[in-house]
Amino acid sequence: MGTSAIVIGAGLGGLSTARVLSDHVDQVLVLERDRLPQEAVARPSVPQGRHAHVLLASGQRLLDSWFPGLADELAAGGAVRVPADPGFLSSSMSQPLLECTIRGLLSRQRPNVIISDETAVDGLLLENGRVVGVDVDGARHRADLVVACSGRHTRFLDQLAHLGFPAPRVSEVHIDVACGTCVVPRRPDDFTGALVVTVDDPVLGHRVGMMVPVEGDQWIITLASLHGDGPPDDPAAYEDFARSLPVPLIADALAQAEAVTPVMTYRMATSQRRHVEQLKRTPPGFVVLGDAICSFNPLHAQGMSSAALQARALGQAIARYGPSSPRLPRAFYMRAAKVIGLPWRIAARADAGTARPGP
Repeated sequence: MGTSAIVIGAGLGGLSTARVLSDHVDQVLVLERDRLPQEAVARPSVPQGRHAHVLLASGQRLLDSWFPGLADELAAGGAVRVPADPGFLSSSMSQPLLECTIRGLLSRQRPNVIISDETAVDGLLLENGRVVGVDVDGARHRADLVVACSGRHTRFLDQLAHLGFPAPRVSEVHIDVACGTCVVPRRPDDFTGALVVTVDDPVLGHRVGMMVPVEGDQWIITLASLHGDGPPDDPAAYEDFARSLPVPLIADALAQAEAVTPVMTYRMATSQRRHVEQLKRTPPGFVVLGDAICSFNPLHAQGMSSAALQARALGQAIARYGPSSPRLPRAFYMRAAKVIGLPWRIAARADAGTARPGP
């Protein structure tokens, strides 16, 4: 049967990981608990996917190299060409469109990758201190390597802790970020000179506004606050919240067009980093990746690029040690720590500076 790997989760981190693994093993199986739609719509397991997103240049370059034709596919799906900026993506789209497009390219371009949706993983299979696969509704799926890309609340490290493996130390920064997002029509004469309009007013609880052009001639507008009152879901109060920002651009866009969605909310209490690189003992055959290692404040736009860079780091570790080597987990975690270290420190310091003093 050759070598094999299992990826848990079909978000951007999981898809990038599957693409990298396809160069190193004979078969890759991606298991996703959600139903994966054919169209670009948000999924239940990715509630933040409905909000405004920006892909940094580092992530864009990797995705373009892994998935030939990505830019053309995104354009065909309605992604918006924007003025090139060395730090950001030259096309703008919703996260569901980006994810759906990459998923289609992965299936067509990598025949050794199989994506199975509506498949929830119940737990890891361990034999002689090694992860040898996963359990899915009583069925055992064996693999040389299992990679969990299942988000910041991944439970697989907890399972390992119950089996006697040490749990990683966790660093947290309290942010209490609350987001409210709606989608409005985008007119030909609307302001188009920037990919993202961001306004931060520390006097009003660090209120932030973002406006991103996306497919379907629409704007995704996300309002947010740190350590304060979150954006209301009532449309009139939501517009008032936008009007409180020092720049009227976002509020004017809301006033001039009727929203095509209700205000969708999302809250995140802390940004979080698991220091897996400090683990003295971890089972061969298993690693976590993406938000399971580090979940950033979403307003910093680091998550998608961080996951792609971690996937590249995993490929580098596999190229040196092989997918089944006992040395692989630590080798990957040390590389992942280098990917995460600087953006985590920058984001953590910035977020710590927003905290309001106690009474």
